[in-house]
Amino acid sequence: MTDMEKREIAQLRGMGMGYGKISHQLDIPLSTVKSYCLRNNVVSGARKSVCMACGRPLDRGMPGRERSSALMDVASSGGAITRI
Repeated sequence: MTDMEKREIAQLRGMGMGYGKISHQLDIPLSTVKSYCLRNNVVSGARKSVCMACGRPLDRGMPGRERSSALMDVASSGGAITRI
């Protein structure tokens, strides 16, 4: 892979383009694009963890949805189910 292709991959990933589209556009094998990005920490613009305006890290917390309070009550009571 040439230095020019590496720069293009980084630029396209920064714009939020996926591995498959980059592979197709640059006519490079998908596995090559994917492994280059993973080994060199080239992340998608959609997944950057810093604010694009000020550069401060974003606090994204844990992925997924919040647990309901009923489940939290069961967990905190050691698994005992109580009727409210």
